[in-house]
Amino acid sequence: MMRRAATILATKHKKSVVRIPTVCSQILFSSSSTTHVQLLPDGFSNGKGTSRSLATRRRRSRSMGGTVGNPLGGADHVYEDERNVKAPNAVLDQNLFSAAAEAFLDKVEVAIKPMQECNDVFVITRVSKGHPTTEANGGRLTIDLKPGDGSYILQVDEDDKTLKFSSPMSGNYTYVLGSKTHEFVGMDDGHILEGMIVRGLIQQCNGMPKF
Repeated sequence: MMRRAATILATKHKKSVVRIPTVCSQILFSSSSTTHVQLLPDGFSNGKGTSRSLATRRRRSRSMGGTVGNPLGGADHVYEDERNVKAPNAVLDQNLFSAAAEAFLDKVEVAIKPMQECNDVFVITRVSKGHPTTEANGGRLTIDLKPGDGSYILQVDEDDKTLKFSSPMSGNYTYVLGSKTHEFVGMDDGHILEGMIVRGLIQQCNGMPKF
């Protein structure tokens, strides 16, 4: 009698067991800042994403404030604004610019003079302001290297208040006198002219300018 009762009790207990299907946690992110966690069966899709990695990528993209078209992060218009901020403010005073340009050519000439001793061909030519052979009534400094290596040219443009630089390594760039630093910097991005000269010469010549 007791054995039969125990059997009936065990049977009832067995029937009361409920098997729960295996589920995986899938984190879904809404467009708001609130994070919602929803448990979905394996392989189930709710139309907003089918994998945790996709949801994670979306979250990271929003946290960086970026778009697919802008790998640096930030909205495209913000990136444009930051790039424009780098453009330097130029000195517009004619006398101040002219004096600074002549002084810079003097500085470069002194800095590169020692390089003539350690290079077979390193010809420095300086043409003063107002000379008939100069362009835009400004001074010019030229460095001629051995045949095939090209020339470095610094040409002052008094009319535009700019200093134009060309070299075999970097191509052509235009520089202005920065109003804050009083250095000649790239008119588009503010890079320093001295650095461009040094970078080019050390790749093609022995020694380096002594600025």
